[in-house]
Amino acid sequence: MKKQLLIVGSYPSEQETEKVLQSVLERVNNDFDILLVTHCPVSKEIQNMVKYFIYDCRNEFIPSNPNVNFYADYPKFFFRIYQTSNHKNHSHAVFRSIMNAINFAKDSYDSFVYIEGDCLFSKEDVEKLKNLKNISETNNKKALFFKFDYVFVSTIFYSSIEFFKNAFKFSTSPDEYINNCKEVGAYGTLESFLYKSVEHKKLFGDVHMLENIGIETYFKTSKHGMNIFVDGETVVDSAAVSTVVKIENTQEIAFVYLNKNVGVEESNIYVDDVFYETIPANYAVRAFKINPAKNEFVVRVGNRKLLKFKKDSILDPKNKNFVRFK
Repeated sequence: MKKQLLIVGSYPSEQETEKVLQSVLERVNNDFDILLVTHCPVSKEIQNMVKYFIYDCRNEFIPSNPNVNFYADYPKFFFRIYQTSNHKNHSHAVFRSIMNAINFAKDSYDSFVYIEGDCLFSKEDVEKLKNLKNISETNNKKALFFKFDYVFVSTIFYSSIEFFKNAFKFSTSPDEYINNCKEVGAYGTLESFLYKSVEHKKLFGDVHMLENIGIETYFKTSKHGMNIFVDGETVVDSAAVSTVVKIENTQEIAFVYLNKNVGVEESNIYVDDVFYETIPANYAVRAFKINPAKNEFVVRVGNRKLLKFKKDSILDPKNKNFVRFK
């Protein structure tokens, strides 16, 4: 009997991330037909753990673009953050991997579950992962997504292949992806593109949505987002947005923190070792003025994340990033 197809997207470019991927595959390879898709080569050991493997060397990131930005509106403040010249968005690369996988699988499978290669599932949660298809079909739907506000979670979802290819317009380059985002009203991230594409094509009737249920809560005995990466001099994780921006129409600056994920620990915020505030665990949104004494300063979030900034760069008139307190 043929098993469900599980597409695993990963980028195991280092020994540590490859070990994580191996652990992930060990948890799911008895319950699914696994199709691993990457933009970097993997070891023969990993290839032997999966049924199918697709390697695509075209790891095309979206370059800095003024039309691709992040923004959030809350009762106490609004902020907008544009991509910087040294930041690149990986949304197109991930989307290309998914499309590579389903174009390969379409003749043998009618649906799939997608996960990223740093979601380590418990035995109990593997059963939940397998049940996503049943939930969707029981509700007469063609796909299942976790939904927050105006985005769909892109790290775990279920879809029929027919629905995915119909709902989401494939792009062959970063520029084409940006244009497709503009067409549907998305702001660039894959999560926004997925949601806005369904909205644009009026396909919500085909989607079963698990609203405001975090994957960390739904798959509560598993581990998620175990990989961290280095972006310049900043250690970044996927749990939160942490940055420093200009306070609109002033020469003052503020720290902005946005977290909509559970499983994030309480964090103390320091600026050059001066304590400012303790941000509570799990869901938290904060913005507050800071007064670093030096032009170059470091913000520490908890014990792990160090962010380096320069006041003159933040206050540069060409810098469009800002926070507006209401």
